Amino acid sequence: MCGWVKLHRSISSSSISDSPELLALWIHLLVNASHTDRQQPVGNQIIELKQGDLVYGRDKFSLKTGLTIAKLRSAISTLEKLNQITIKTTNKFSIISITNWSLYQQDSQQTTNTSPTDNQQTTTDKNVKKEKNVKNTNGKPLITFSRWLELVKELGEEVLPEDSAVFEYAKDAELDIDYLRLAWVEFKARYSVEDKKYKDWRTVFLKNVRENWQKLWWHDGTQYQLTAKGQQAMAAMNNKDKREQ
Repeated sequence: MCGWVKLHRSISSSSISDSPELLALWIHLLVNASHTDRQQPVGNQIIELKQGDLVYGRDKFSLKTGLTIAKLRSAISTLEKLNQITIKTTNKFSIISITNWSLYQQDSQQTTNTSPTDNQQTTTDKNVKKEKNVKNTNGKPLITFSRWLELVKELGEEVLPEDSAVFEYAKDAELDIDYLRLAWVEFKARYSVEDKKYKDWRTVFLKNVRENWQKLWWHDGTQYQLTAKGQQAMAAMNNKDKREQ
């Protein structure tokens, strides 16, 4: 992806800013929407995406944003009611379209017209963020999982970005996204109350999935199956989602 998305200061007085989860999801949609007309493979299909479109999968979005299924569904519904997005649904996925997409775009060339002072400030801001960015593990201190989640939120990052290695691994291992989300829910529940410290919690989660630390599934030679522990955890996760709807 290239170019920029624009956010006017008036967003701070809009109904979207009243909910941190809604605001975070809205920015996530803006940043990840396609900036050009293009084709994208989804499973065995090739779909056409227009500018401002993105493929939406509930479980993957829940995993990436850290929102529960219920909160995610509510936020999507709210954005739709506010006419910020439209949704086209199939039996396997949905396509979200950003309404008035062009209003939020700024080409990279436009930034060359800014003053030297603005450019210098932009560079400074980027350097500050780079030093704090939780994706950069070089020289990072050991921190607890709870503190790491706070830093992710402060920096406006996704808990598990699109390019996180765990998604690539799950794809290679043919591990269903529902199982991956289950692993994250259990991982989060465990380490949110522990004082263990690591430099890079995304890498720890990847290792957790690779080695199946929680013993949530097993492979019968054909496909993955939930263990008794996994079935219990899946039931708890699904019932919590229903309760929060």
